[in-house]
Amino acid sequence: MAKVLFFSYPYSGHINPTIGLIKELTNRGENVLYYATPCFKEMIESQGARFQSYGSYINDLIDKIEPKKSVGSLGAEIGGMVGFVNILLEIGSNYTNKFFSEYNEAYPDYIIHDSYSVWGSMIARKIGVPAIVSNPSFAFSDKLLDADMDYVINVLMELMEDSFLKDKSSFKRLIYILSKNIGEKYDINDFNIFNICNSKFLNIVHTSRLFQPYGEIFDECFKFVGRPIDNREEKADFPFERLGDRPIIYISFGTTSFNKCPGFYQKCIKAFENYDKTVVLSVGNNVDISSLGYIPENFIIRNFVPQIKILKRSSLFITHGGLGGVSEAAVFGVPLIVFPQGGDQNVVGMRVKQTGAGLCINNTEINPGELKAAADFVYSNENFRFVSKTIGQSLKTSGGYVKAVDEIFACIEKYKRSDD
Repeated sequence: MAKVLFFSYPYSGHINPTIGLIKELTNRGENVLYYATPCFKEMIESQGARFQSYGSYINDLIDKIEPKKSVGSLGAEIGGMVGFVNILLEIGSNYTNKFFSEYNEAYPDYIIHDSYSVWGSMIARKIGVPAIVSNPSFAFSDKLLDADMDYVINVLMELMEDSFLKDKSSFKRLIYILSKNIGEKYDINDFNIFNICNSKFLNIVHTSRLFQPYGEIFDECFKFVGRPIDNREEKADFPFERLGDRPIIYISFGTTSFNKCPGFYQKCIKAFENYDKTVVLSVGNNVDISSLGYIPENFIIRNFVPQIKILKRSSLFITHGGLGGVSEAAVFGVPLIVFPQGGDQNVVGMRVKQTGAGLCINNTEINPGELKAAADFVYSNENFRFVSKTIGQSLKTSGGYVKAVDEIFACIEKYKRSDD
């Protein structure tokens, strides 16, 4: 039995994909100590792991990180990316010091950490054990700079067209210089901004190589295990009897900060009132349903919805583009309309569009008529549903948590042999 420290990034979208992983680890005899915030304690302990609270320390620091929108200036955007990287490394450095001042158990045999929880790799380096990354989103690599610079500039970084951007060699040189300076500041050898979330040992990526943008460029350190639907209990009072036999449009912008969209929800109500489909709208805990005004007969609006159960019956999913929700929709072959709000959602939305699983609409001023037309277009085009189902099949057949733990054990065994 090996001892494992698991450092999460304490948000649902990061933790949910790891629940099946830690269950598989503990079922195979690993002793897992899982760091998160108290709201996840029950969920984590139900999988056989021990829970350790971050307290408020990590969240207070993470609150500094805000999703950044494009402002059309290379300097501002590069500065925003560098600022994000610096904040992650600053949090990592501070928390690493805190960890060693408080930790009083035997050191672990290895560490698993979220791709954003860079303190996991910092702690692992100090105690001389391998660090394995659990990546809940798409993987990134400096190899993307050679594979498709336009993709990096326009999609990953959401930069506007600018005369300086056309000089791609200067852009690549700038990334190199910034990476070198940050690496020296935090004493990290061979650092590259685009590799901050990666491990040299093993990266468990919770998507399929088919759905991963430029999946072919990632080497054997990256294992794409898909996105199996977990068995988490969805506690929500929902009137299933009202769904009836009509097709279902499901609308959700998640459960955190991206769902503060009362104006968009009102457009949805206007677009789909008197529609021949049932509309299920999840507004999260940031919106007072009564503030939305008139609710048509074909709408079911709730603060929380049992998403898996609703997606199983849905014909269209309108979403902000979190990879978790998009993947769950694909598993059930549901086509999508993505309205990115921040974070990595533009990348996910563009991938949905590129593959043909749905539309990605970057139009905050869309009117109800245009919204209804987009929904009719996706719903009536069978190819969107076919592609979504194909992606979903790849997510279901990439090995899941069993493959993930097989790869972790193989990595640790290889590390032990190299250390002998």
